[in-house]
Amino acid sequence: MFLSDNRVQIIVRATKEEKEKLKEIAKSKKKSMNQLILDSVINIDNDSTDDSAENIKDSSVDSTIINIFKDQLESKDKQIDKLQNLLDQQQQLSLQTNKHIEQLQFQLSNETIEQSTNNPLVNDDFEDTSEDFEKKGFLSRFFKK
Repeated sequence: MFLSDNRVQIIVRATKEEKEKLKEIAKSKKKSMNQLILDSVINIDNDSTDDSAENIKDSSVDSTIINIFKDQLESKDKQIDKLQNLLDQQQQLSLQTNKHIEQLQFQLSNETIEQSTNNPLVNDDFEDTSEDFEKKGFLSRFFKK
């Protein structure tokens, strides 16, 4: 790297994130990183009114954008919380419905078992009644003799 005679090199230590941020800012202002850093430091020392007015305007725009993003983020958080609550309620309702269905199925199975034990057609004595039925004639069955 060639440096002119009147220029010296200054090394600035920064994290990768800070370096990327500097690159983004320099790119958005269409400057090199060197020029951006020099302009920032020199403008602070010189307190030039034109640049500071521009900086104030930039910072007010930045703070406005930040406030907008904060508001959006808060509303998204509220929406996520609401959706989470709705999901929890839906899961609870589904669980209650499943339990209710299981209870109804259990009651239905118990009722069918009770009906089958009380039904004379399903009873074990069915064979005895059918034999008596076949041996008796029509009138004796009618008069139950």
